[in-house]
Amino acid sequence: MDELVKIVCDELDKKLAEDIVVIDFEKRNPVTDYFVIASARNARHASSLVDSVMEEVSKYGYAIKSYDASKDGKWLFIDLYEVVVHIFLKEEREIYALERLWKDQKILKL
Repeated sequence: MDELVKIVCDELDKKLAEDIVVIDFEKRNPVTDYFVIASARNARHASSLVDSVMEEVSKYGYAIKSYDASKDGKWLFIDLYEVVVHIFLKEEREIYALERLWKDQKILKL
């Protein structure tokens, strides 16, 4: 697993993100190599997870391409170039179901 993915997953786990999943595109996606998907208990927790991940990856010298959030704060998104982090509230994650959308890729549950 890529070092950046490990840093992101370790930080999410440390901050009590739930149901962390990594989708490995094995260089088949022109936009990114990995999706890291996690659930947060509430909007405040989701925001805290994003802040922690961005701070941690910056400490290791990785660049943050962009950050965005849905207007209601139920889906937060960090683009780290080769890794894209999606943090959802549980209900929103079920609606968008990225794991099902990309089920033909290698999916790792942590």
